[in-house]
Parts: sequence; structure tokens; C-alpha cells
Amino acid sequence: MAEENGKMTLDKLALMIGRGFNAVDKRFDGIDKKLISLEIDVSLIKDDVRDVKQRLDKIEEKIAQLTETLDTFLKRLTAREEEFTLMKRELQIIKAVFKEKLNIDIDALK
Repeated sequence: MAEENGKMTLDKLALMIGRGFNAVDKRFDGIDKKLISLEIDVSLIKDDVRDVKQRLDKIEEKIAQLTETLDTFLKRLTAREEEFTLMKRELQIIKAVFKEKLNIDIDALK
């Protein structure tokens, strides 16, 4: 009888341990599912970050092109302004020559 009681106790202990392992297995299954979900989310985030980086690279290229275009335009504009200043000075000289040599005041003709 004592042997039966001892065997029953071992059986009960084995069942208890088995149930404990089953519960742990179920929890690990839940954790595995969550990890898989997290891996998918991280993968999607990586894809999104890659896309954003590509878009930023394109924007940086466009900004560089725009900067180059503006620099070229400003150089041309500066050259035109300098040319215009020289032409105004030459016109003043021409007016002075007309007035002095030909006695014609161009400003008075307006």
C-alpha cells in the first residue's frame, strides 16, 4: 500500500510537472508569436527608413542642382549689373563730350 501511495505521488508529481511544462510551452508560443510580429514590424520599419533615405538623397540632389543654378544666375546678374554701371558711366562721358564739343545738352532735349 505504501508503494502505491508513493507511486501515486510520483504520478501526481509527474502530472504537475507536465502541466507546468505545458503552461511554459504555451507562454513561449505566445512569446514566439510576439517576436515574429516584432521582427515583421522591424523589417517594415527598415524598409520605410530605406525609402525615406532614398527620398532625402533625391531632395539633396535637387537642392544641389538648385544651388548651382542660383549661383550661375547670380554670377550672370552681377556681370550685367557691372556692365550696366559701366554703360551708365560711358553715357555720362558721351553727354559731357556732346555738351562740350557740340554744345548740345542731351538732358535738356527730354
